[in-house]
Amino acid sequence: MIDDREDYKVVEGYYDIDELYSEVIEEYPKLRNLNLNGISWSKKIYKSWFGICYKFPDDSHSIFINPLLSSPNISREAVKYIIYHELLHAYGLWDHDEEFRDEEWKYPNSANLDGELDELGLNFGIDFKSLKGFRLENITLGMPGASIKGPEAIEEGKQEDDKNREEKIKYKFCRNCGNKLPVESRFCDKCGSNVEYN
Repeated sequence: MIDDREDYKVVEGYYDIDELYSEVIEEYPKLRNLNLNGISWSKKIYKSWFGICYKFPDDSHSIFINPLLSSPNISREAVKYIIYHELLHAYGLWDHDEEFRDEEWKYPNSANLDGELDELGLNFGIDFKSLKGFRLENITLGMPGASIKGPEAIEEGKQEDDKNREEKIKYKFCRNCGNKLPVESRFCDKCGSNVEYN
């Protein structure tokens, strides 16, 4: 789902994506040599993700960040956090499982940054079910002469993946504080927030 409304206050070049990437790599050297083709802003605003890591057949990766984040509405650190998140995928942690979350939450102030991104998503109608769920391993960019997929094709293939994942997931996380909870929880036992997400 694509939405190009101007009220997102997107400012082209508000953040230098290469500079932010370099800062993340400097802070997390283990993410340095990941066979990354590059990192850039996506051409359109998408309502189902903040960032995507594509894996090519040759095991190289490209990362695209939603330009919704190129805005004074979002902090510089939150954009770096999304870059870090996508680099974890390129590192080989494709599922948003416990191992992935343990690594992701090593990022300083991750609970507050998750909250900032959740608030941004709520303000602009981001599809949280899609955002929190789909797996991107083996999804690649459409290129001339190749039968590979780009961002628009993700919507078609991820519904089956969502169904398979829902059968495996037995826990969820509080969007406010990041606390791990049983999937049937109604409220977070740490901060008291409502955790009944659709």
